[in-house]
Amino acid sequence: MKIIRLRDIDLDKIVISERQSKTKNNCLHKFIHYRDEEIQRPQDLYVQLPYLVAPFGSRKWATGDKDKFSYNLAVSLDLQDNLPIVRKDSERAFILGTLQGCKKFDKDLLDYVTTNSEKIFGKVKDPNWVASTYNSLVKSNENPYGGNVSEIFKAKIPCNSETGEIDLQLYDNDGNSYKSSEIFDYVTPGSRVKLVAKITSLYVVSNAYWGISLKLVSVIFDKDMSGVNSYRLRPGGQNFSGGNALANVNIFNNLVEEDQDMEDS
Repeated sequence: MKIIRLRDIDLDKIVISERQSKTKNNCLHKFIHYRDEEIQRPQDLYVQLPYLVAPFGSRKWATGDKDKFSYNLAVSLDLQDNLPIVRKDSERAFILGTLQGCKKFDKDLLDYVTTNSEKIFGKVKDPNWVASTYNSLVKSNENPYGGNVSEIFKAKIPCNSETGEIDLQLYDNDGNSYKSSEIFDYVTPGSRVKLVAKITSLYVVSNAYWGISLKLVSVIFDKDMSGVNSYRLRPGGQNFSGGNALANVNIFNNLVEEDQDMEDS
């Protein structure tokens, strides 16, 4: 597998497939791949973020179906939020570069979808409609526990819908692996984490709103800054066994060095 730093994504290399699927809640998914110059064919798109603070920790909530839950993990892209977990000056540049990269991705994607609205939505859409219905990569002022977190990046924690088993790879910053279910023990509010996510598809829900589907495949937490609790009280969590995402691949060994090519970022 090849992982790309989120701030380095080139939208010109993204391929939105003609192949699509539709879910029972009337959500249409158009699959996304990434052109790799070395392999010469589209690949799955895996993106990496630098170490960032997880202000809310690993979150869980009931879906409305009996005994079924959904999970997500958000990290703050705001430099002020991250100052308590910054270990060296270069990390400030990584954080600012990631925020700028996310905003550029949002802008470029809006331009692309506006230009190709007939292909994506089935008919030509007004640019204002496209912009107003986009569920952006950078989300602002979203805080389930009160107070402010300026700008966040959020992704689903994948799980088996029937068994509730969490399906990702969990490591500490030394590369030691943990049961995926232990994410609720180690990634609590205030934790310092690095995320690897797969950008799977562009989704359209009932032609009412649209966005990019993100699925976490790995979380790396800092053992020394796990559950600092400097932000919010931890919401209740429940452990599940399981976790077999990319079972034959050690994601930790495929991480991109953050210090690499900073002058070109």
